[in-house]
Amino acid sequence: MPSLILSFEYDIFISYRHKDNLPSQGFGRQANNDGWITEFVQNLKKELEATFKEDISIYFDENPHDGLLETHDVDDSLKEKLKCLIFIPIISQTYCDPKSFAWRNEFLVFKKLVDEDQFGLKVKLAGGNVASRILPVRIHDLDTDDKALFENELGGVLRAIEFIYKAPGVNRPLTPSDKKEDNASKTFYRDQVNKVANATKEIITAFKSPTAQATRISDHHQPKDNELKYKKSIIAIIALATLLITGYFLYLKFIAPSEKETLDKSIAVLPFKNLDNEAQNQYYADGVMDEILNHLAKIKAIRVVPRTSVEQYRNNRKSASQISEELNVSYLLDGTAQQIADRIKISVQLIDAKGDRQLWSETFERSNDDIFSIQAEVAQKVAQELKAQITPQEKSLINKIPTSNTKAYDYYLRGKEYNNRFLHSRDLKDFANAVALQKQAIALDSNFANAYANIGLTYSWNDLSYANPIDVDFLALGEPKYRDSIYYYANKALALNPNLPDAFSLMGWYYGMGNQFDKAKLNFQKAIELGQLEAHTWLGLGNMVRGDYVEAYMNWTMTNLSKGSALRPIDYTDVGLLYMHIGDLEQAKNYHLESIRLQPDFRWGFRNMLYILAIQGKFDEAYSYSKQLLSVSN
Repeated sequence: MPSLILSFEYDIFISYRHKDNLPSQGFGRQANNDGWITEFVQNLKKELEATFKEDISIYFDENPHDGLLETHDVDDSLKEKLKCLIFIPIISQTYCDPKSFAWRNEFLVFKKLVDEDQFGLKVKLAGGNVASRILPVRIHDLDTDDKALFENELGGVLRAIEFIYKAPGVNRPLTPSDKKEDNASKTFYRDQVNKVANATKEIITAFKSPTAQATRISDHHQPKDNELKYKKSIIAIIALATLLITGYFLYLKFIAPSEKETLDKSIAVLPFKNLDNEAQNQYYADGVMDEILNHLAKIKAIRVVPRTSVEQYRNNRKSASQISEELNVSYLLDGTAQQIADRIKISVQLIDAKGDRQLWSETFERSNDDIFSIQAEVAQKVAQELKAQITPQEKSLINKIPTSNTKAYDYYLRGKEYNNRFLHSRDLKDFANAVALQKQAIALDSNFANAYANIGLTYSWNDLSYANPIDVDFLALGEPKYRDSIYYYANKALALNPNLPDAFSLMGWYYGMGNQFDKAKLNFQKAIELGQLEAHTWLGLGNMVRGDYVEAYMNWTMTNLSKGSALRPIDYTDVGLLYMHIGDLEQAKNYHLESIRLQPDFRWGFRNMLYILAIQGKFDEAYSYSKQLLSVSN
């Protein structure tokens, strides 16, 4: 049965998590073979029959599986069904889950579709009020994070029709047999169903009014002049970006240093020193520094320089003013970290690099169990000194404890160290150690999301480097393909922590490797939103492979420029790759040489120079770079 409005498939689409529709087993009432949502839909249909003169069509998927199979084309399967007037999500304790089928493939997709159709998300009712075409039905009180997630996507306060039975210690869906006087909410099931039907009638009546039809036509046929201006603007932007690509290298070298703007809330976290000077224990200092940097990156009011930009100062410390000038930051955070048995000692100092003075310093000597509170405390103290506002959501992300097992955390930090080594060395022993240590962390804490994400990241580095992947326990995982392992660990991490930026970046890698660039882009953008500093580089790589050279350039260079940051070696070599793709090998060489100048042991710069020279037939020079590449790789 089609929709009442031509060009739409259904009047109502019911979206829900299938786990919320399990049949009732009784609990003091007659057992019901229908789940709560099936029963609700049946009752709503009856109420709509009594409310509308016409028949109202409802799409309600009773498939017991949560989402289509991996072999199905989700987009094509749902594209037509989601062409509906009203979208009713059944908001439960499980619905607000970014990894779920209902959230990703129904709720978010409907939002995108209504932005593009003739009516838009909001409609004007007969009385002059405005209503959303997303009409939530809520069956549970929500956690604060879930409510914030839904409202963030909705773009406003969650206004839902409540089907919640409330009593001390009780949070469950309202049923037809519940008595109004027993319910703390004082709601009655039949009345709430009637509210849904009446709200539906108001919205559909608005769709059918002549005013709405006229508005729809007017909106749909926006003046062609705007389209023409838009196209001209795009052409102008592409032309401008082409000029920028040509002149940007000279700009950075001769002009930019004199025009750098001082940003009050910009900071670089320098590599922390390990107090006992034992090389094998440096992983702990690096891990503490990394986590503080990641916490700061979650605060949008602060610009944080990525770790790859500050790594050059590990063994070649310059003055605070020199580092400040080179990285174009106002503040530096320096520190030391040491682990002694079950105690830790962490010292930090915040330096006003422009004024060459210490703003704050503190030494923490506490139990191992306090490592997470110390890292969060340092980040928030820095924000306080920089007078940077922290939002409640940012504070929640910073204070989140990744694991309650400090031994698991220690394995995780050791594994990260080997992962970083593997990225540069490509030594299979480093790969094996990275994976083994993260698995030891998971053995101690099976809910350690960061460890799952780090295993996936290690596998993704390997996938980019070798034609034949290393044995990664596929038989144990029951996975038929290597890339599926990355997907498995990304999903596992997101299931345990839906706000983990590393997991979104990993999912971006997965989709990028499968040439699903739109999905890769969404995941990298989510990682950036959650404070993943490196995701701009990875997003730019996806743009380049796809042929979106201007957008790749914007992600690699203009993003950093707009933040007032000096480019890193990886940024220069990425722009060099862009020039290689468009066939300008001489410009590509300029950028790769600059990456080597900034970091003399930067293996990617040497590798790409070797490749270009071989293409040009300059084999003597290529041989020279091959020897240097072997040297820095060892």
